[in-house]
Amino acid sequence: MIEHLNKYFDRSLFQLIYHVTFKCNARCGTCFNWHELNKEIDKELTLDEVKKFSASMPKFPWMMVSGGEPFLRLDMNEIIHTFYVNNKIRHFTAPTNGLLPENVKRITTDILERCKKLSMTLSFSLDDLGERHDKIRGVKGNFEKLLVTFRQMDELKSSYPNLGIKFNTVISSWNAKYVDDIIAFVKNLNPDM
Repeated sequence: MIEHLNKYFDRSLFQLIYHVTFKCNARCGTCFNWHELNKEIDKELTLDEVKKFSASMPKFPWMMVSGGEPFLRLDMNEIIHTFYVNNKIRHFTAPTNGLLPENVKRITTDILERCKKLSMTLSFSLDDLGERHDKIRGVKGNFEKLLVTFRQMDELKSSYPNLGIKFNTVISSWNAKYVDDIIAFVKNLNPDM
């Protein structure tokens, strides 16, 4: 059986999930990492440390980042470019709470400009609609800000066909009865996935 499975699974590195920051601008009730976020102890690798780490790794196709809110890491574009050059990543996925439209646009645009062979997927975190979303996320106005960021990225897709947009939802006791409403709302936004 193992020999049969080995035909389908290459033992080389396929995907890296990297928590680029422990900073977050939301206070999500569903967060698994809340106790590590926004502490004074800096646990983030510097860009120079990331470059050394990347240089020590093999080629691999897919990189995902997480956090905290990844777009609080203002040099994330440099980080992704480093892995694009050194490790030949060709797909990159980043979640976002959508609270930083300017950061998301600047960083995403720079990544897409400098990494022409990279497909990039932004995954918007949407846990409910309107004020219910804001309550779960712990930030008043989060829902509206997320929509602003989504619209900016949706417009950017016309210039960068290698940009994809999707939505993720954490289903919990707070939103389970609204899942159909969330799905209908997202379908109307016409994301890629």
